[in-house]
Amino acid sequence: MGKRPLLRIDVAAREAWYGGELVRLSYTGFSVLAYLASPPGVVRSKADIYRAAWQTDWTPAAGETVQEHIRVIRRALDDRQRAIIRTVYGAGYRLEPAALEEPPESPAVRSMVELLHATAASLQGHIEARAREIAAPLIEEARRAADERAAAAERALANERQRREDLAAEFRRQVAALERQVRQRRGAADA
Repeated sequence: MGKRPLLRIDVAAREAWYGGELVRLSYTGFSVLAYLASPPGVVRSKADIYRAAWQTDWTPAAGETVQEHIRVIRRALDDRQRAIIRTVYGAGYRLEPAALEEPPESPAVRSMVELLHATAASLQGHIEARAREIAAPLIEEARRAADERAAAAERALANERQRREDLAAEFRRQVAALERQVRQRRGAADA
C-alpha cells in the first residue's frame, strides 16, 4: 500500500495542495478548509464554520450551505473515505491532523529557533554560575561545620582515651597497693 498523499495549506497565498497538486477551491471553500485546519483535529460546528467563512451571523438555512461546501471540498480532495474531513455527527466537522503536511520551516523560523536555543544555553550557563556563587559560601560553611564536628569528635576521643588511661593507671596503683598489702601480711604471718 502506497503512502497516502498529504494536504498542504498556504493561508498567505490562499492555496491548498493535495498530493503535490493544486486544489481548485472557491474563495469561501478555501476559507472553510483553512478554518478547519487552524488547528487541525478540533471539531468545528456548522455555525462556527459559517461565521468564520462567511463572516456573518448563523441562520438555520446556513447549515445546508456549510454541508454543500464541505461536499465540494471533499470532492476536490478526492476524499471519498472521509479520511481528511471527518463528520462528527451532532457536533460538526474535523480536519484530521494526520492528513496535513508539516509546513516547510522558513529561514526566519529556523533562525528564531537557533536564537532561542542559544539564549537557553546562555541562560543555563548564567544559572549554573549563579548557583555556584550561591552554593560556594554554603559549601564552605558546611565544610567548616564538618571540620568543627570532626575536631570535637577527636577531642572527645582523646578525652576518652585519657580517661581510660587514667582508670588503667589507677587500677594498676590499686593492684600494686593490694599486692604490697598481701606481701606485708604474708611477711607478718611468716614471722
